Formats: sequence, structure tokens, C-alpha cells
Amino acid sequence: MSAGNTKPFILSLLAFIVLAGYTQSAIAEGCSPIKPTSRVFSDISMTTSALEDGASVGMSWSLADVVRSNTSHGAVLRGVLVSPRGDSDGKPVIVPASDWECDE
Repeated sequence: MSAGNTKPFILSLLAFIVLAGYTQSAIAEGCSPIKPTSRVFSDISMTTSALEDGASVGMSWSLADVVRSNTSHGAVLRGVLVSPRGDSDGKPVIVPASDWECDE
């Protein structure tokens, strides 16, 4: 392989490595919690609660603008939390996919 062909090869290899460990897909509709103790996190590390005092959401909350991702923490959903009144602060949150049911 000549020096001129090395850079595209390395970039392609790097892109493959990065994308192989992280996949995502958009979900058309919203999601709702399947249990009253569903947790909501503010970051992908899933260590910082997005709610005060580490509270969980109730069954009437929903998740909008949802994208499903597979991470080192397992399947997660990224979206915007919507209250029972229909309002949202617009901040993205992360939730365990196993805690939510989505309309696909």
C-alpha cells in the first residue's frame, strides 16, 4: 500500500471501529414507562439522575423525539421527557430501554 492510499484506509478503519460499538435508530412515535420506578438520567454514563433527588417518573409521563442506541450500558433511549400536562423543558435525557415501551 502506498503512502497516498494509507490515509483513506486508516480513516475508513477508524470509522468502522467507532460505529461497530455504537448503533442507533430513530423511533417514529413516543415512549411511555412500563413501571412507576422508571429512571431518567442526564448523561450516557447513566449515573446522574435528570430528576431532583434521583426521583423516577410516573406512568403518565412520556418520552418524545426518541432515538434507540446500543451502548456499553446496553440498550438506551435518548429523548425529551414530557410531563402529563404535555410540557417539557426540552433537555435531552437517557433512559434504559428495558424500562420503557415505544410505539414503533
